Formats: sequence, structure tokens, C-alpha cells
Amino acid sequence: MSTGQRIIKSLAVAFGLFLTFTIFFSIVGGLYAFTSMFSKDNVIEENTSILLNQSTENIKYLDIDVNSSNLVIKPGNSFIIETNNKHIKYKVDNNELKIKEEGYHLTNSKLKSELIITIPDTNLNEIDINTGAGNLNIDSINTEKLDIDLGTGTTLINNLYSKRADIDTGAGTFTINNGSINDLDLDIGVGEVKITSNITGNSSISSGVGKLSLNLLNTFDNYRFEVNKGISKVTINDIEVGDNSTLGNGTNTIKLDGGIGEIVVKFKK
Repeated sequence: MSTGQRIIKSLAVAFGLFLTFTIFFSIVGGLYAFTSMFSKDNVIEENTSILLNQSTENIKYLDIDVNSSNLVIKPGNSFIIETNNKHIKYKVDNNELKIKEEGYHLTNSKLKSELIITIPDTNLNEIDINTGAGNLNIDSINTEKLDIDLGTGTTLINNLYSKRADIDTGAGTFTINNGSINDLDLDIGVGEVKITSNITGNSSISSGVGKLSLNLLNTFDNYRFEVNKGISKVTINDIEVGDNSTLGNGTNTIKLDGGIGEIVVKFKK
């Protein structure tokens, strides 16, 4: 793909994302106005209640699917589910814990839906997280495989350890403060992304609209970068890199596909 084609593709993606989110929020706003006139059901309660408090070593898979709730994940001694949303349900199926917010429930209450999940400090086989219009805050997770698909909102992950991670950021700010990620597949939508972590293996990062700041907790000589870009500016180790460029001879490969926003890569000194 030529540079001109990448520019056209990047602009098309940006316009498509803008149009998608404009339509989405228009629909949500209309539904909110409609349901506010007729709904008397207090979906959101003032205080959270515990749905599950289970100390078990059998759960190896965690599947979380929420629409409008703020999601908090933190470490602990057992699996605990707390929420103030009546429409959040859970099911334990063999070694998998599934947590789902049923439907998209709008309310004129000033209270915000919250889901707090405590996970034992063990290595899970897989964690799948899907969010809609809510914030995601993760204190620490350790999993063989991680799959995150975000909608809108702010995401903050303090510690992330995974042997394989597939992340779609959606629209909103996305931050990882520390961790070690192998074989990262990161697809950036709209918004600023800041990642401070060790990244190993063969990774791919596709940047859409917004700035990517990648602070690698390793030295430059451990990496090889393959760069393709549209109109974005890509800087690696204080060196501006052009389109169709290769930089470094390390054993860990990161493919960078730049869209419109700036990409800055820095390393451990």
C-alpha cells in the first residue's frame, strides 16, 4: 500500500469512526429522552451489594460483558462480584465465570452503574472484557490470554501481565502504567494511548486517531521495528522514522501502522 493510499485509508477510518460514534450517541440520547418519560424502574441503587463471594481454584476463564457500567477489577483472595445495577447477572459454567449486563438500561437517576470484580491473585487462562459507555479501571491482572474490546470511556490499567493480548481501544483515553505483555495486538481507535510496559515476542500496533506514547521497560537493542505510516509522525528513540522503514535488530518485533496521530516510542535508560 502506497503512502497516498494509507493517507486516504486513515482519513476514511477517522471519518467512519466519527460518523459511527455520532450516530451511536444520537440514538442513545434519543432513547434516554424517551425512556426518561416512562421509566419508573430504579435500575441503579445507591449502594452496591455482593452477588458472589466464592473462594475457588476451579475458575480459569473470566468473561465480562457490560454496556453502560463503570467496571473496576482488583486483586484479592477470592472471586467477589459487587454491583448496584439490578441487571448485572453472573453464571459459573464449569471453569468459566461469566458476568453480563443484560440489555442497555437508561435511567434519569444521577447514580452511575458500577461493577466491582475481585479476582484471586492467580494466573487465569483467559480474560475477555467487553465494555460499552463506561470507564474501566484495573488494578492488576495476570492471565495467559487477554482480550479487551472497549467502547467509549477512560481506561486505566496499573499492572498487566499476559502472554498474549488483543486490545481494541475504541474511543477514549487508554493507559497502562506497568506490566509485561507478550505478543500484543493493539488496535487504537480515537483517543490518547499511553503504555509503559515490557513488550516481548511479535507484536502489532495499529494507530488510528490520537497520540500513542509507548514507553518500553527494556533497551532499544532488544527490538526490531517495522514501520508503515500515513500522515502520522513516528519517533523511535528520538529518531523520526519514515514510511516503509525498519529500525533495530532485536529479537522482539513490533510492527507499527500509523494513521493520523503521532507515535512516540521511548526506552528504559
